[in-house]
Amino acid sequence: MQFNFLQNEFLKVQVSSIGAELRSIENLQTGYEYLWQADDKWWGRSAPVLFPRIGYEPSSCETKHGYARDSEFDLILESNTKLTYQLHEELQITYELQGPKIVTTYNVLTELPFMIGAHPAFNIEALPTQVLLPNSKYYKLRDGRIDYTNIFESNSQFLTINDQTFVDDALVFINDFVGHSAQLSNTIEIEYESELLGVWSPPGAPFVCLEPWWVNVGEQRSFQFTISCL
Repeated sequence: MQFNFLQNEFLKVQVSSIGAELRSIENLQTGYEYLWQADDKWWGRSAPVLFPRIGYEPSSCETKHGYARDSEFDLILESNTKLTYQLHEELQITYELQGPKIVTTYNVLTELPFMIGAHPAFNIEALPTQVLLPNSKYYKLRDGRIDYTNIFESNSQFLTINDQTFVDDALVFINDFVGHSAQLSNTIEIEYESELLGVWSPPGAPFVCLEPWWVNVGEQRSFQFTISCL
């Protein structure tokens, strides 16, 4: 395992070769750490990449959320503001700093069926907190899988998160590949064109995950989202 860094006048970003996982996003002007620091007390990860599966399939030999998050990636491109990692002939992941933003691009190299998603966890000051979401309709997870049989609807674009919000696991908001953004408090905005957006936190934890997911991808092989640090 090795760590590599991106830096500009706004942010310093740390990435691990294990899982090509974002491990730190530091505001260089204030010292604020945006990303959860993988404390096992709540959750021992910071921002795993979910590939080639999202969730859990009892009939599959794959682990929950796939194997990429625990695999060693090769660093194939490096500059002060851009890193590209590759996992065999399956997946490339690029992180690029653009001002106070981190643009993440996934390029899938395999022709085999897959799902792909991000799982970044962002620090919060305290509970309750709020996420501003563009869509109000969502699914729930059942036994680690998306339950498509029931669609729920929030009565507000503001999702209030407290220690009871995720007692039944994540909420999975329907996005239908449309370009949107979601904002966590006044610290993070995430722009995405994914099929779904998972929102999750262990009950009572000091972080919230905002997770662009692509599940039914068809012929698409390139996927992108942007984290803006406010």
